[in-house]
Amino acid sequence: PDSTDASIEIISSQAFEFGAKSIWENADNLLIGFDDQMSAAKFASMHSVSPTFVSYEFSQPDLGGLTFSLPGGTDIEIKLDTSRSFGHGKHPTTSLAMESIANYPVQGSMLDVGSGTGVLSILAGKLGHAVTAVDNDADALDATLKNCEMNDVELEMSATSIDEIGNQFDLVVANIVLSSHQEIFDRVLAAVKPNGQLVLTGFHIDQIPLIEALYQPFEVLNKSTNERWACLECKRISD
Repeated sequence: PDSTDASIEIISSQAFEFGAKSIWENADNLLIGFDDQMSAAKFASMHSVSPTFVSYEFSQPDLGGLTFSLPGGTDIEIKLDTSRSFGHGKHPTTSLAMESIANYPVQGSMLDVGSGTGVLSILAGKLGHAVTAVDNDADALDATLKNCEMNDVELEMSATSIDEIGNQFDLVVANIVLSSHQEIFDRVLAAVKPNGQLVLTGFHIDQIPLIEALYQPFEVLNKSTNERWACLECKRISD
C-alpha cells in the first residue's frame, strides 16, 4: 500500500492482525513482512495489491532509535527495536505527542494509550513520570515492554485493554487513529484525574472538530500541527 494513504496506521494494524511479523516504512511504501505466503496473499487481496515472495531470515532485531531534544536543549536518546510493532518513532503524530509530553510541567502519573513500540512511554519514563502503557495488540505491548527494558524504563503497569486500567492519571496520552478515538473516548476521559491533562493525536487537521466534540468537558489548552496531522493538549474541567 502507498505510504501516503491517510489510513497508514489502520493498514499496519490490519497487517498485524493477519500475522505480519514486521513493517517498514520508506519514502514511498509500506513494506510488510509475513512468515507464510497464505496470510500475505489474503492481506494483499484485501488491499488489491500483488505480493512479492522472498526468503529472508531474521537473525537480528531491527534496532533503531531517535534523539529527542528537550526545550532547554538537553538530548534524550531512545533505543527502539521496531521489528515487532509499527512505529519508528518519527511519524508526525509521535513527534507532536513527544513535544506535548516534554512540555508537561510536572512529574506525575501517565497513561500511554496505544503504546506501539513504546517510544512515548520511554520518553515519559526518562522524564520521571510513572508510566502505564496499554495497547490492544499483544505483540505491540510486548514490544513496548522490551523497548522500555532496553532503555532502563520500568512501567508501573501494562495491559491489552484500557478497561483493565482502574486508575486515573495526571496525564493521559492517546496517539490513536480517529476510529479508535471514537471507540474508546469515554474510557480515555474516565482515566484522566480532575484537573489532569490529556494529549490527543493520531488524526488529521480537518478532523479536529470531531475530536473536540468527543472529548467533553475538556478545555483545549493548545493545538499543534505537523504536516496534515494535529494534536490537542487539553485540561479536564473539575467535576
